[in-house]
Amino acid sequence: MIRPIYFLFIALISLVSCTDEKVDPIELHMDVDLLQGKCGLIKLQIEKDHMIQDFRGNKCEPNITSEYSTLFPEERYEELIGLIEELDLMSLRRRDCNSCSDGKDIAVKINYKGKTNQFTIGIDPEANDGKYKKFVEFVSSYTIIKPVLF
Repeated sequence: MIRPIYFLFIALISLVSCTDEKVDPIELHMDVDLLQGKCGLIKLQIEKDHMIQDFRGNKCEPNITSEYSTLFPEERYEELIGLIEELDLMSLRRRDCNSCSDGKDIAVKINYKGKTNQFTIGIDPEANDGKYKKFVEFVSSYTIIKPVLF
């Protein structure tokens, strides 16, 4: 008699203790490296809930040489998912080499829905045919340090 009550108690405890953990079915993870020629490198990592901006490889802005971890807004996450699907970035096989001429490229690695893709896009708007302009602007808004005017 003790044994069935024990199993019932264990089953009840395991049901009550389960948490409703939200799992992202999309499972997006994006790594972005901004290649800046003589200025070095800025890294960006984006996942559903957070973003890491790593300015430690940046040589042109001595005041910004840290790594920052922040929340990534849900609306920006949805915008990024929309850009990935709209521009079909998971099948993009682009290898721009503007770093050879102007020193600035964006190297992207995306893990999305169980697939991985890597590509590079030049920052120069004329080089990316306008098709990828929205994506370059999206990424650039987080990686390019804008001068502060007083």
